[in-house]
Amino acid sequence: MVCAIPSALHAFLSSPTNVIAAVILLLVLTALWSVLLPNGFPPGPVAWPFLGISSALKGDLSKALTDLTERYGDILSIKVSGRRKVVINDVNMVREALVKKQNEFAGRPWRYYLGLLSEGGESIFHCSYSPKWMTRRKLLVRAIRNATSGRKMNDSIGKAILQLKNSVDDRNEEPFNPRHYFQLTVGGAVASMCFGRKYGFDDPEFQEIIKTAENVVKGFGQRFSADVFPILRHVPTKGVCEIKKVISRWLMLIQSKIDQRKAKPNEGEVYSVVDDLLKCKKDADSAGEDGSSCLTDVHLRQMLSDVIIASMDTTVTTLTWLIAYLVNYPDVQIRMREEIDDVIGRESVLLSSDTGKLPYCRAVILEVLRIRTNVPRGVPHETLDDTCVGGYSIPRGTEIWTNFWNIHMNPKYWQEPDEFHPERFLDGNGQALPTPNTFIPFSAGRRKCLGEPVAMHLLIRACVGLLQHFTISTAPEQGKPSLEPVFGDGTTKCRSYEIVARRRIDRAIE
Repeated sequence: MVCAIPSALHAFLSSPTNVIAAVILLLVLTALWSVLLPNGFPPGPVAWPFLGISSALKGDLSKALTDLTERYGDILSIKVSGRRKVVINDVNMVREALVKKQNEFAGRPWRYYLGLLSEGGESIFHCSYSPKWMTRRKLLVRAIRNATSGRKMNDSIGKAILQLKNSVDDRNEEPFNPRHYFQLTVGGAVASMCFGRKYGFDDPEFQEIIKTAENVVKGFGQRFSADVFPILRHVPTKGVCEIKKVISRWLMLIQSKIDQRKAKPNEGEVYSVVDDLLKCKKDADSAGEDGSSCLTDVHLRQMLSDVIIASMDTTVTTLTWLIAYLVNYPDVQIRMREEIDDVIGRESVLLSSDTGKLPYCRAVILEVLRIRTNVPRGVPHETLDDTCVGGYSIPRGTEIWTNFWNIHMNPKYWQEPDEFHPERFLDGNGQALPTPNTFIPFSAGRRKCLGEPVAMHLLIRACVGLLQHFTISTAPEQGKPSLEPVFGDGTTKCRSYEIVARRRIDRAIE
């Protein structure tokens, strides 16, 4: 009987018609399997076999996901590029996943580009949760806190803000695009915080850091076939070769700064993130702990890369949106300037200890973060175990999108969400209200953005530095900056615009 099976199979396969029929049957069964949802999985649109629903998500992805929410509910599933994803649109479910079950949802899906940038998944941003990941994250959070405490924060940011003011002043009230100056300002502050050196905007080394970091960020918006077909990771196409060159140059730049600090260590106070991390490594080695394996040069490079890349692009984009809104809402700009004049004055430098004294300025920044959510569907997570959320079963290895855009623009959570209304973050006396749990621009839980304090401080310092000295308005013969978002590489970009910054005259005359 057993011997008869190979003979029958050979006879069957000897007929071309039978082979073709078998292949067709196999493809049909595979196609049917690919569109079937696992038991208890969230509902969603029927996907094309193998292809998913990619064509239905082109263009305004946030709007497309919101439209799907209206049909399938606050949690739904989609299939894109051959992989199932779960989209969470409800704030309570987001917090259930990211806070209450943070370990189960603390994974990261693999991306070819991020795999290259993270040197095989060694970054805090791209690596999935593990005890070693948690240890390194705690060390980095502490290093950032130490490098930005009190005077150090003021020193790191102070020179960058002064250079921003001088650069804008040098425009001599001529129209200009502010984004480039914001890149230099944020990049200068963050590089100073990380490396312990204050950079001038025209410093060649600083210019190379900014340019290379900008090229690295551009890679996030590119799509790679290797994400769908892993075998293509080994094909040296022109695009892949260029990306590898950019990443190699970026990591070499960071390593050179690490080597400089190793050669001239600070014996006393720690002045930068890299100093703090090197001290942690030295202390662990002295104590006989395995510091050399927990903090290798690879880990140091990746920690510093995470801080710089994550801080620069998102903070610059938020500043660009902030100025666009201030030009469109001059009454808001006037009220901010009045608060700054009353609390800080025209010439005094805003210190880190004074930021809480500017509730209206803070409210404006929070409203910009809400109405133009920087990362509208969040950084993707991946489930590390079989779990559930919202009553639905989520298998291990499922990619999770958190639709922050829908949460921040949902009338269920916000009154008139399409309206720019900073007062929603203030009480009746104009004092700051605690931020509601429906406000999550920096995500939540174990993988919450660790650069939030730095970003918030940079935003308010840059804003104060400009409004103390300038009135910002529309460039002549140009319309006001567009407030329509551009969705492309997973972020909410602002369309390019130009402004005029006029030197403020005496307040009594104003």
